[in-house]
Amino acid sequence: MVLLVGLLALAGCGSAEPAPAATGTAVDHAGGRTDVPADAQRVVALDENSGLLLYELGKPPVEALGTFSSVGSTEILEKAGVPVTPADFSAIPVEHVAALDPDLIVGSATPAALEGYERLSEVAPTVLTGYQDPWSKQLEVVGKAIRADDLASQRTAALQASIEKTARDLKDAGVAPVSVSVLGSIGGFPFALPTESSAGELITALGLTRPPAQAPGAPMTEGGIAISPELLSNHDADQVLVLTGSMWSDKEITGLPTFGQIRGATALVDGEQWTNTNPFAVNWMLQDLRAVLLNDGKVGANTDVLARWRGYSGAQ
Repeated sequence: MVLLVGLLALAGCGSAEPAPAATGTAVDHAGGRTDVPADAQRVVALDENSGLLLYELGKPPVEALGTFSSVGSTEILEKAGVPVTPADFSAIPVEHVAALDPDLIVGSATPAALEGYERLSEVAPTVLTGYQDPWSKQLEVVGKAIRADDLASQRTAALQASIEKTARDLKDAGVAPVSVSVLGSIGGFPFALPTESSAGELITALGLTRPPAQAPGAPMTEGGIAISPELLSNHDADQVLVLTGSMWSDKEITGLPTFGQIRGATALVDGEQWTNTNPFAVNWMLQDLRAVLLNDGKVGANTDVLARWRGYSGAQ
């Protein structure tokens, strides 16, 4: 799963200068500009997020690095026969990647990937997606890298249509524009997901609102809006979602003495998916919002990952 401190580090990343690449179609990406092969056969993913994007677009990688320690994405990839090798977020194992003999490398533009971009490019053409780019941009870049532009466009159109349908359903049901607040805590650090996060962008796209304390531009610490327990009521909303699972402690929110000041309806949601940025995670959030606001289905748990992936991707 993705640490909020990792998200903050990604937010501050710039682009590295591209290394020379093999002749082919040029792809502009977060690392620079790269010529990619016409039909890559051995693609290596530098993280689970990239591995999932490749798998969604019909080109499962020969291996993915477990850079983000993402339990859900790892489960999906391993079920598809893709090995996921544990890796350090702060360092790309370039020698390990080289030993896999890739003809294309795809990854997220983490600080480590940007730092190692030139070395990686000496191994094989390397394309980096902006992890905090909109999900549609991530699909577009990876689609171009593996010559799956048409499929990427189709996948983008399908998810966008689902978002627009939900926005209409919420409006027709008289639900929009209710307010939604997403709260979490890691290691005793309580926070709210900002409007600028993927979750916040989806909430806005659905015609929903956020508490004033979570307005665009609210000061952030380690990727989230820091919450003072005594001011927890500033983050109240018609619907309050609390992150749970793995590193996210819902009890560090619901157990606060001031949690009794929260008047909105509350629900626990999977922290890994709600802090992720890929299209599958966005679709997951969409299903959860339909469940709590339209009583359509149920909120997803980490045990639902494979079933939700099948429903999203059409995989068997």
